[in-house]
Amino acid sequence: MHTKWGIGTGIFVIENTTNPVRDIALLSCILTNTPDVAKAEDIDGNSITRMEGFRLLGYVGWKHSTLLGDQWVKTEYYYAEATSGGKTYKFYLAYNIHSQRAWVISSTFGDVKFTTVTDWNTDTYPGQVLWDWGPKNLVCGGTISFSISGLSGISASISYSGSLGAAYCSSDLTDPGTGTVKTYNENVGVNLPFVTYTVEPASIGVLDPTKPSGTEPMIVNHSFVANYGGVINYKAYLYDPGHNPPVSEG
Repeated sequence: MHTKWGIGTGIFVIENTTNPVRDIALLSCILTNTPDVAKAEDIDGNSITRMEGFRLLGYVGWKHSTLLGDQWVKTEYYYAEATSGGKTYKFYLAYNIHSQRAWVISSTFGDVKFTTVTDWNTDTYPGQVLWDWGPKNLVCGGTISFSISGLSGISASISYSGSLGAAYCSSDLTDPGTGTVKTYNENVGVNLPFVTYTVEPASIGVLDPTKPSGTEPMIVNHSFVANYGGVINYKAYLYDPGHNPPVSEG
């Protein structure tokens, strides 16, 4: 057999198979993903398909946790600004890359599931307003695509897909009043061990200078739950690009 980490020889023997297509797909995954080597570069890449007005501010990650598998997360932050009524509105895009890989698919744990939360803390800081987010509503399919935007000329489009015929159902549990963007994704298609599945919810928060606490930093909390990979939490402080550093972790 040949793997991406080296070359060797060996034979796999499967007896009494009831689903040869599944077993062949599983062997293919084993050959390309050695389970004892966890490397961040195996994770699906950036799926931003279009961006207007934003520029990269910084990022937090990769962060890793384990349970009955691995979880990796990274949040990239982008910045844009617009002037209206003589006041400057500062827009921050938080783009999450949330991945997990199960070591074994358990009947107790079920399908691969993700809960991705970005909290813009609007209920604590009224000037930190959740402006837009995605994916919205209940969406199912092999590919999840959405667009989010700020004021005119500020927008981004994102599209992510499952691996090897997997299909996601994405449920929107967002509470705009508190600024909490909560997205639940479940892989309702093919669930295989040692395969990395990735979802990529995103949202935009704005500092509104007409409201209390509408000044920097923008304080945003993140929580990631993967049913096979555990829990990861962190907080970030965001500033415009003139600040050094523009992104710091709390």
